[in-house]
Amino acid sequence: MSTLTGTFPIHYLQFFLGCGLICIVEYIIYKMTGRKVNGMIGWVWTVSWIYILGIKSLEVEIENGGFEGFRMPVEVYGWSGYPLDHVISLIKWLRFVYNR
Repeated sequence: MSTLTGTFPIHYLQFFLGCGLICIVEYIIYKMTGRKVNGMIGWVWTVSWIYILGIKSLEVEIENGGFEGFRMPVEVYGWSGYPLDHVISLIKWLRFVYNR
């Protein structure tokens, strides 16, 4: 039960069951073609399904005020006090991800 609305949060169930269904569809595609969904087409495939399945969950969270307590680290630390280690770690991670 959702504490904010008093109703069952069906949008979360739809998202996670939908993700499972998409994994099954990817497996079927792999078995039929012998190729995995990857590369640019795989990226578009993933982002599209996350958007299609997740937009309702995001809308409900925004309506219920679920993101009111969320603050960016810059708001907490300020630009001058933002931990440099986190920025360096993020840059290293981005370089690792995009330089494969």
